[in-house]
Formats: sequence, structure tokens, C-alpha cells
Amino acid sequence: MIHLKCWFLPVIRALHSVTGERGIVISRSTFPSSGKWAGHWLGDNISKWDQLYKSIIGMMEFSLFGISYTGADICGFNDNTTYDMCARWMQLGAFYPYSRNHNGIGFVVSVEN
Repeated sequence: MIHLKCWFLPVIRALHSVTGERGIVISRSTFPSSGKWAGHWLGDNISKWDQLYKSIIGMMEFSLFGISYTGADICGFNDNTTYDMCARWMQLGAFYPYSRNHNGIGFVVSVEN
């Protein structure tokens, strides 16, 4: 509850005072029931096939805690990726509640597998 009062509510109030509308807060630091106030980003992942599969599990687990607005970095954040894996991850990402393609600086997409 302290985390909610110290972080989520002030940010939501600030967004509302600036825009006049409800804002969206995305955090890597959430707790059960914070889905009422914020979404959850699964954090920096690696451009590997197993991370694609683990993103599905991670989002389902956070849904159990009342945080349904979740997402992972599509194509992975760290390490080089391949075109095939990135294309497949984009297809899966179309079904993520929170979807973004976010990669680290200097990592490339290669055509080879």
C-alpha cells in the first residue's frame, strides 16, 4: 500500500492535472492489485526463442495478481535477433495487452537463422 501512495497515485494525479484525462502508468515494480492503477512491463529480456515463450507465461502470471495490462519487449531487448524470430514475436505481440518493439542500442536484426 505504501508503494501505491508514494508512487502510483502521485504520477496519476500529475498526469491528470496536466492533460485533464486519466494517464497510463507502466512499471516494472508492481504488487498484487496494482493493476487498478498501473500496467506491468516484464522488463528487459533477451532476443532468444525461450524468452518469447516465457513472455506468455509472465503475462498470464501477472493476470493472476490482478494486473491484466502487461507486456514484454517484442524481439527482445538485449542481444542480436533474427528476422524470423522478430516476425514471429510481432505476430504474438499483436495479442499482448501492452505491445512495444523495444531494442537495445547497437543490436541488429539478421536475415540468417
